[in-house]
Amino acid sequence: MRTPSTSHDVKQADDKRYAAPAGLVSAASSFDDDESDDFQPMSSEAAQAWRSRQPRGLIRFLLGYQLVAVLTVTGLLWMAEATGWMGSISDRAVAVSFAYGGLAIVIPAALMAVGLQGRFTRRLSTTPTGSLLGFAIWEGFKLLVSVALLVAAPKFVSDLSWLALLAGLLVALKVNWLVVALIKARR
Repeated sequence: MRTPSTSHDVKQADDKRYAAPAGLVSAASSFDDDESDDFQPMSSEAAQAWRSRQPRGLIRFLLGYQLVAVLTVTGLLWMAEATGWMGSISDRAVAVSFAYGGLAIVIPAALMAVGLQGRFTRRLSTTPTGSLLGFAIWEGFKLLVSVALLVAAPKFVSDLSWLALLAGLLVALKVNWLVVALIKARR
């Protein structure tokens, strides 16, 4: 007479039923091995050396380029309006709308950058979960301020040009990719 199977027999049967086909290695299997537990924490000297190799002030650099790009295009739009180059669509509202759209991205990003370096975030960042929570809080704040600025745009900009506002948003958002590409190309 056969005895009921034990939990060990059931586990072996489950392992066979859910095993990967021959020749394929499951990506999760490398994380399940007890033998691959060779993680070594960094010494304080190694951590300091790693920190010294990381770029400093990159956030301020990116924010500065965002602001320069928005102000440059706004200046070009104002010059085009002053010279009559844009014809019938030349009016100051286009330049002001463009600047407002760009600043609706730059200002909240600057507030987030300052907030991430503040005391509140430093207190949270004693654990990895706290660091992620601090980042998520400031990212949410940044998004709320950006949306609030966009909702308030018709009150602050007379004769608002939504197309120019959207163009300002896009320039402010996309200049970061250009700056990062230039930094990587320089290295």
